[in-house]
Amino acid sequence: MKKITLMLLVIQSGIIMAQTKTVVTQFGEKVTINPNIGNGLTANNGSIELGGTLSGPAQLTTSSTNTLAFTGLSTGAAADDILVTDASGILKKVAASTLQLEPWQIKSTTTKAGSNTDNIFQMGQVGIGTNNMLGTVDANVKLAVNGTIILPSSYYADYVFEDYLDGQSNIKAAYKFKTLTEVEQFILQNKHLPGVTGIKDLARNEKGQYIFNMNELSIQSLEKIEELYLHLIEQNKQIEADQKTISEMNSRVETLEKLVKQLLAQ
Repeated sequence: MKKITLMLLVIQSGIIMAQTKTVVTQFGEKVTINPNIGNGLTANNGSIELGGTLSGPAQLTTSSTNTLAFTGLSTGAAADDILVTDASGILKKVAASTLQLEPWQIKSTTTKAGSNTDNIFQMGQVGIGTNNMLGTVDANVKLAVNGTIILPSSYYADYVFEDYLDGQSNIKAAYKFKTLTEVEQFILQNKHLPGVTGIKDLARNEKGQYIFNMNELSIQSLEKIEELYLHLIEQNKQIEADQKTISEMNSRVETLEKLVKQLLAQ
């Protein structure tokens, strides 16, 4: 019985030894590996090499300190597959042709934008806060915003009131309030309102349509509204003064009429 047991141990040991190999590392350390268990390692002339076939899942754990890098990789081509990981961290490949390309391109080129400082353009419609261009079917609408748009400006139209009340404006020193007579003369000479960009000064796009600055136009429009209010206030004061004068004249006429009647009655 002892002989049988010993023979089995010898056979088992021989099988194990046949499945393992001992290699020496560059530091002179002896390492025993089993090249037949499907771990992706093989022993070749005393060295451990990657490149074997995996017969089961393998996991390589890294950290922010113990990172993993590959160097000496060949330069790829646009048609090559891309290496990705799924939610579990398992490596997979994806065809580059299936990836969505950046829709924005660098100004005046066909190069895809890759930085948030690039000057970009898009020939299609753009919706912000909306996925249906706010319901419009007009193909000419290129921008739809479901929200508020804010713009910066170095000045605001209150310079109209400053100049009118104080004689000058600290907001916009070049501005001068004009009388209605001055406005009329300007319109007759220039065919547009003073302070508003004339059509001759507007650029055009490739379709011949006029291009204007919305920020400037909004301030120019507010400037005209404030001027109109001031002119209306002046006119209202004049009307009130005229009405007062007319009322006084009517009273005098009534007094004179009474005197005339009294003289005629004598």
